[in-house]
Amino acid sequence: MRSRARFYLLAIGMVIATVGAGVLTNLLTGGAQQWDQAASIVSAIVAVVGLLVSVVAAFIAQRASNSAVDAAHNKESLAFGLLFAFSNIEKEALKPRWNIESPSRQVSLREIRSAMIEASVWEERDVILFDLATQTRNAVVHGDLDEIDPIDLRYATEKAELLLGKMRAASAD
Repeated sequence: MRSRARFYLLAIGMVIATVGAGVLTNLLTGGAQQWDQAASIVSAIVAVVGLLVSVVAAFIAQRASNSAVDAAHNKESLAFGLLFAFSNIEKEALKPRWNIESPSRQVSLREIRSAMIEASVWEERDVILFDLATQTRNAVVHGDLDEIDPIDLRYATEKAELLLGKMRAASAD
C-alpha cells in the first residue's frame, strides 16, 4: 500500500513540476512581444519533457514496487522449500530402518541427528551442515523470516536436501 501511495505522489509531483516549469518559462520570456511565440514553444517543449520524465519515473517506481513484491515472494518460496525439506527428513527418519521410537509419530531433530551419527550416515561435516540448516529452519518457524537472507535460505535448503539424499541412500542399502 505504501509503495502505491509513493507511486501516486511521485506522478502528481511530476505533473506539478511540469506545469510549474511551463508557467515559469512563460513569466520569464513573456515581457517582450517577439518572445511570445518562443515562450510558447519553450513551454510546450518543457511540458513534453516533463511528461516524458514523469512517465519514466512512473515506470521506475512501478518496477521497484514489483521487485519488492517479487523478492518477498521469492523469500517465502525459499522458506517453504526449506520447511518441505525438513518435513521430508522427519518423514524419512520415521522409517523402521532408523530405529527411532516415537509413540506420537513425531520425531525431534535432535533425535534424527543422533540416529544419523549412530548409523554413520552423516559425517562430522554433515552434522555441522544439519545444525546450520536447523538454525535457519528454526528462524523461519519462529517468525524471523524478514531477518534471514535469501542466500542463507537457499544454502540451508540445498544442505537439507543433500542430507535427505544421504538418508535415503542409506535406507535403500
